Amino acid sequence: MKLKSRGLGKRELVIDLKDCEIKSENGELVLSGTVQRPVTWEFSIRVSQDDIPGMLKVAMRPKVWKLGFRWFFHLKNKSVELEPEVQVVEKRVPRLRAMTEPQKEVVDA
Repeated sequence: MKLKSRGLGKRELVIDLKDCEIKSENGELVLSGTVQRPVTWEFSIRVSQDDIPGMLKVAMRPKVWKLGFRWFFHLKNKSVELEPEVQVVEKRVPRLRAMTEPQKEVVDA
């Protein structure tokens, strides 16, 4: 697993979940281990009951299933981009009229 952060610049932290210690603590699933490269930091990931709906939402996306199918059957590596679950709001900016264009006046009757 690769982790990125803006605070790290272009670096990626690499961890291997197979090597993690897994335990239950205060009703949370705790995965802990050591970052493999480029540094050797200890890390812990805490998963609580509140995280499950979001994880299921991500897991149920068709693109995630397609990618998992390709991984499971070792099929040709085809780039599949996972789209973020973000709504794009299109903001329309009114066009400015040219200064030479005649202005229309609205007269109340």
